[in-house]
Amino acid sequence: MPPQPPPQNKQRIGGELPLVEQRIRDMQSAQAAREEGTPQQIVMAQVREKLRETLTPAQLERPSGADKAAALQMIRDEIGRFNRHAESYGRPVLEGDLESIAQQMLYSILGLGPLEPLLEDESIEDIYINGPREVIVTGDGGVQVRQVDFGTSEELMEILNRALAPSGRRLDFQSPTVDAQLSDGSRLHAVIKPIAQPWPLVTIRRHRLVASTMEDLIRLETITPLAARFMEAAVRSYASILVCGATASGKTNTINCFSSYFDEMEAKLVIEDTRELHLRGYNVRYLVTRPPSVEGTGAINQAHLVKQALRMRPRRIIFGEVRDAEAWDMCNAGNTGHDGMIAGVHANNPRDGIDRVATLARRGVENVPEEVILREVVRAIMLVVHQEFDHATGKRHIKQIAEVTGNVEGLNAVIQPIFDWQNGALQWTGNRPYPRLAERLKNHGYDYDVIFAGEEPQGGRGLW
Repeated sequence: MPPQPPPQNKQRIGGELPLVEQRIRDMQSAQAAREEGTPQQIVMAQVREKLRETLTPAQLERPSGADKAAALQMIRDEIGRFNRHAESYGRPVLEGDLESIAQQMLYSILGLGPLEPLLEDESIEDIYINGPREVIVTGDGGVQVRQVDFGTSEELMEILNRALAPSGRRLDFQSPTVDAQLSDGSRLHAVIKPIAQPWPLVTIRRHRLVASTMEDLIRLETITPLAARFMEAAVRSYASILVCGATASGKTNTINCFSSYFDEMEAKLVIEDTRELHLRGYNVRYLVTRPPSVEGTGAINQAHLVKQALRMRPRRIIFGEVRDAEAWDMCNAGNTGHDGMIAGVHANNPRDGIDRVATLARRGVENVPEEVILREVVRAIMLVVHQEFDHATGKRHIKQIAEVTGNVEGLNAVIQPIFDWQNGALQWTGNRPYPRLAERLKNHGYDYDVIFAGEEPQGGRGLW
């Protein structure tokens, strides 16, 4: 048998290429230097083609750190080859900070493209993308238009799917909407054609942990020290609390901060549609819903997760946001020994918050009178915290803390304010709690009179 030639140690990426392949790539670069298009577009096309030959589809969608490092070196090499050949043919070369250009190309090819620096900017809170060439951000600098170009709608959709890959969700023409949490905790919602124009329409809510304790909320002027002292007693006494407000009013941050009053070792179970809460302490479990498959099967909703939660013996159950029929299961749990629940809901004030929960609860049960449903709700919830975002100042404020007395008059829950927004500040009303709340505080070592000792009420209001 004739002697076999030594095996070629062909490194597909990040090393010296075999001589023949090196010459082929030089010829490709020379051809590319003569093609039409900007130098950056030409180099990007070359690199994309080579990476498709080099990396698997899984690596392209979820590249490792080593894949990215090797790809960056490939981009540097390709820029050098392109510029050498472009000069020899008298064509424009790629100019500027070549290392920065290479990094931006890497973002576009294996990262999240122009989206990446926006997600890394700590001053940004919300990102609105209206097609591939319009980006608006809100945050510490107010509302700003950013000069960002994603290329085409298809290229932007490719970037979005790369961002969605860790969540296991995907955006395509069979599933033209998606809601998911990104790896950095941000919440992404996207819609594509045929139901969106221009497309894609993308909204990203950055998960900025601007507050993690009640002291942070006091510093940010979201709550007053006196109100925080009262809420500490309520949370530690396992009063069930509903946090209501509009989108972006700060409900998630407030619930996170309430967790600083939890026993850090007690079993805590969080139910959410998309992971947003990050509770303090140990023994925190998270259950997250699952959307249906393309075939319309396999969905797991919050109502199903509540039933699973009750079998896991939690000391507290926390709902990131009550949205549907799970409200009935939540109230049933609250009335069968699972006190200390905390839940968020979209509503304009405390009364609307209670009414909203009752409306959602009706979806979970049939042939039950409205009054019975309302009584179930008011027995399950003791306090409602209402929060608002002030667009003029950019600050979030707790505007009311109201006691749900447990009583119903007709089809109206009886609610009284403990704190109310008056004269531009959150003020104690001086209203005394009903026996249900007073006894709960007392049983856990808190006296309402001691909490407010030395404080003067600022014009109390009666029942709502």
